[in-house]
Amino acid sequence: MHDYSFSLGFMVDQKGKLLNVEWNSPAWQAAVTMDEKIVAVNNMTFDADLLSDAITAAASPGAAPIELLIQSGDRYRNVSIPYHGGLRYPRLERIPNTPDMLADILKPRPVTP
Repeated sequence: MHDYSFSLGFMVDQKGKLLNVEWNSPAWQAAVTMDEKIVAVNNMTFDADLLSDAITAAASPGAAPIELLIQSGDRYRNVSIPYHGGLRYPRLERIPNTPDMLADILKPRPVTP
């Protein structure tokens, strides 16, 4: 499984099947739905690495939208996703001047017999 939830807004398996599409994401706004299949990315046969490269390349100034060929049952359609934010993944960031609650949660606890 490959998670592009924080960039294009979906999760996809190795074969291109869309496992989840996030509400109001760039993919959702382009009418991409769960259980469809990505057949091609920018006119090349689907591969997760190719999709990652396309998302990264689309972040360049003046880059074209990401083009997907989507299969839904017996039908195929081209989808253009105008996303230019690059690959994004969530991470925790410490908020200055607040208690470090995560360190307290993760500290070792004494073992009681």
